Amino acid sequence: EAFSELIGVQTREAFRVFEALDNDGNGRIDGMELMLTLTLWCCATWEEKITLLFTCFDFNQKGMLRFPELVLLVTLSARVADRFATPPAWARNPQALREVAAAAFGGNVPRAHEGLRLDAFMQWFN
Repeated sequence: EAFSELIGVQTREAFRVFEALDNDGNGRIDGMELMLTLTLWCCATWEEKITLLFTCFDFNQKGMLRFPELVLLVTLSARVADRFATPPAWARNPQALREVAAAAFGGNVPRAHEGLRLDAFMQWFN
């Protein structure tokens, strides 16, 4: 209801848009869910999308993604994919998603101070 008022439309379409953006089904649109969904669906090039995702998930703004940040990115990406397609079963398994993130670090969970720079993230993402 609040979403319909915010966008100025109270139709079935507004409800469908809200449902599509509420990736975890909790009745709220999380800022990260919204950003990730819009980034993945926008008309930007993949390089632009990857750069934007990297920047948004680099929470400490040190020019690198740490393991927890990458796990969050992978987890939210799986949720977004689940709203628009049928992902593989492993995409719903938190441990499997951690392993996907660990693969970016050569299969090992890195130390807290280690991270992926943008060029390594782009190479891994592709």
